[in-house]
Amino acid sequence: MRLPTLLAVLVGLVPACAVPSVDAIRDLSAIHDPVDWSPRTPAAMTVPPGAYLGDPFDSTWGPGRYEVTDHRQLELAILDRVAASPRDEEALSLEACSWLLTELLADDHGAARVRAASILSDFAGHWVTRLDVRLPQQEPAGDLEAAVRLLDAVEEREDFVAAVAALQSARLDDPLTGVRLLAGLGRTAQAYTFIDQRDRGVFQIALRVVLLGLESCAEDPDAAVAQACAERAQLVRDYASRDEPL
Repeated sequence: MRLPTLLAVLVGLVPACAVPSVDAIRDLSAIHDPVDWSPRTPAAMTVPPGAYLGDPFDSTWGPGRYEVTDHRQLELAILDRVAASPRDEEALSLEACSWLLTELLADDHGAARVRAASILSDFAGHWVTRLDVRLPQQEPAGDLEAAVRLLDAVEEREDFVAAVAALQSARLDDPLTGVRLLAGLGRTAQAYTFIDQRDRGVFQIALRVVLLGLESCAEDPDAAVAQACAERAQLVRDYASRDEPL
């Protein structure tokens, strides 16, 4: 999937909510152009930039269009808020990871990409540690397009279970497609309240997507990004391939 199409899908999925971590996820997308993920100003943010940068006066202001004078500093501050997203809010964690992967794959700020890789690996570690999720022993080779069609057609819990089973068996080798998949899982879960911590299959898919994104950037032209992603990917793969209980 091409980046502009992916971003168009994702922009429609960010919820408006007063929860700070959700606001941060929304504002991460707001300060980027939806076509190519380049810096955008003014940006329609839930709070002014100063609310992320420690200005006590800005923290009392609400939604509006704000000038972004230091995009990179603000981006890092927003990522710190996204990092605090509650791990036990499953639909929110999937959505957060879809945007973090977009940041990792499409941004031009090396330090922000390194930070995104760190947060993504932390989410993955939570799924392995707290939900006992593991990588499949063999790489699946099923039809991804057919599985995505099942997900798009979900109307009941049984439909969701069938879609997740098909996705678990599907081949996945394009990180941008993986981002769209995470966004779709998060959107479906929010619409139907379908997932909770018992749904290991959902988080096995998410784990595979995160690992794919990290591994795809392990040979990035930016040496710092490549090193961070390679190290994080190896940690996630080793940790999620263990046989013994954690």
